[in-house]
Amino acid sequence: MRLQELDILKFWGILLVVIGHVCAMYSPTPLIQPLDHSRFLFVVNRAIYSFHMPMFVFASGCVYSYQCENLKCKIGITAFVKKKALRLLIPYIAFGILLVLFMKVLGLRENVLDYAINGIFLNSFHSQE
Repeated sequence: MRLQELDILKFWGILLVVIGHVCAMYSPTPLIQPLDHSRFLFVVNRAIYSFHMPMFVFASGCVYSYQCENLKCKIGITAFVKKKALRLLIPYIAFGILLVLFMKVLGLRENVLDYAINGIFLNSFHSQE
């Protein structure tokens, strides 16, 4: 059984993610430099980014809780963390390692270890390269 309220929340969340990504292209430091920077779109981007991920985490928790109540699932915290680590962290780390190796082979970055630590795993792309 689906909850219509959660579907509506997911719809607005996805729409805001798309709008936030579009607005990010007009911020002062985008990946691809636009012809014009828009202060308004930058403010919209920052506003959306201030709450959209917590909103998805909230919706995910609601779905998980709802399913556990209705399906009477009994999963402990250790099994839950192990399951999530296998499903999310291992692919994330593997992709990061492949990306760093790809950049090293193509010579796109001089200090790939710094890029791997700061850019991928810590998600702070403000390195000195």
